[in-house]
Amino acid sequence: MVSKYSRNPEAATWLVRYLAGREEQKQRTIAASYNPTIEALYQDPEVPAASPFMGRLHKDLARGQGLAATRTEPEPPPLVSLRTNGPPRRRR
Repeated sequence: MVSKYSRNPEAATWLVRYLAGREEQKQRTIAASYNPTIEALYQDPEVPAASPFMGRLHKDLARGQGLAATRTEPEPPPLVSLRTNGPPRRRR
């Protein structure tokens, strides 16, 4: 979908079709483990070879389940937490 306010709707439409295309999705899935939106890519032999968890992910998504989220980075220091939580400060 391209916004009606796009300055160049033809180029935007081309980009959306390119990024949503089979070859680009396959390349991004293999190179960076992006989840493809084309279901057949989960069965492509190159995809699970590059990202072994894709086989399980496909089964879970087909059942309507996602992977459990786990925290992988340490808790931020309290000072960072205080500065990032709450309303933004006004600039003077």
